[in-house]
Amino acid sequence: RGNPLTGYRDEFERSDAGMRLGLAYWAENPGEAIVALGKKHAQFFGIDYWILTSSFHRSASNSFQRASALYARIAPWSIIVTHIPLVGVVLLSLVTLVGTPPNSRDRWLMVTLLILAWLGLHLVFFGSARFRFPLHPFLILAATNGWILVQSRSVMITRTRIGLLVLLGLVLFAGWMAELWILSSLR
Repeated sequence: RGNPLTGYRDEFERSDAGMRLGLAYWAENPGEAIVALGKKHAQFFGIDYWILTSSFHRSASNSFQRASALYARIAPWSIIVTHIPLVGVVLLSLVTLVGTPPNSRDRWLMVTLLILAWLGLHLVFFGSARFRFPLHPFLILAATNGWILVQSRSVMITRTRIGLLVLLGLVLFAGWMAELWILSSLR
């Protein structure tokens, strides 16, 4: 109720109106828009809530229960355990993105460009973790390469690259911690 995009005949008109409203919102509220972008980042790289809720909620009679009530019943350790594989893969992917030596960059250029293009589109327009799933094979490949770079001590190390790696890692870590705090506060 109150959605300004419900009165349109077709998806094209609705899409155009939605784009105009979104751009107007960015122009009128740049600070709030940046906060919203941060929230989308956290959701995109967050855990898949469907896995958590479907694992702990099996009752068909309560299927319309509020999500916060479902998350409140989930143990904090299961939230952390659900994050561990994603955290490892994403952080090792960052090693490939930031620390690939010059002689190997050409091999990773297409994977890197694909990941960056997907992130650019989805972090601005969509924020759900489900939009991350098509990237998983590429993130796993990049994480494997990151692991090999770390193990062989072949990571391209410069202050700028270390700074970028730390900055990106901290941004991701902050999103994960915020998500964990929000879910834990529902208890």
